[in-house]
Order: sequence, then C-alpha cells, then structure tokens
Amino acid sequence: MALIVGGYLVIQGQTTIGTVVAFVSGFERISGPWRDLLNFYREYEQAKVQHQMIAEWIKGVRAA
Repeated sequence: MALIVGGYLVIQGQTTIGTVVAFVSGFERISGPWRDLLNFYREYEQAKVQHQMIAEWIKGVRAA
C-alpha cells in the first residue's frame, strides 16, 4: 500500500523516490521488533491460561 501511495505521490511531484524508499525501509526495520513483541505477548497469555488449567486440575486431583 505504501508503494502505491508513494508511487502516486512521486508521479504527482509531491515527493521523491528516495523518500518513499526511506519510508518503506524504516517501516520494515520497525515492524520486526513489533511483531516479536506481539508474539511474546500472545505466548505469555497462552502460558497463563495453561497454568490456570493445570492449577485447577491439580486442585481437582487433591480434592478427590
């Protein structure tokens, strides 16, 4: 999407190709760490739910 909009702006003379390339490169550098952070959060939430399930199972075994 950024390339389409950037290409349009270059054709209209409102920006340069270098600006579009810099924007896309910067976005790619930032998106990796954000993706890693979101994956960590998702895995943390899954582990938390699994921990709760195991704790409830242990309580059930002890009560029986």
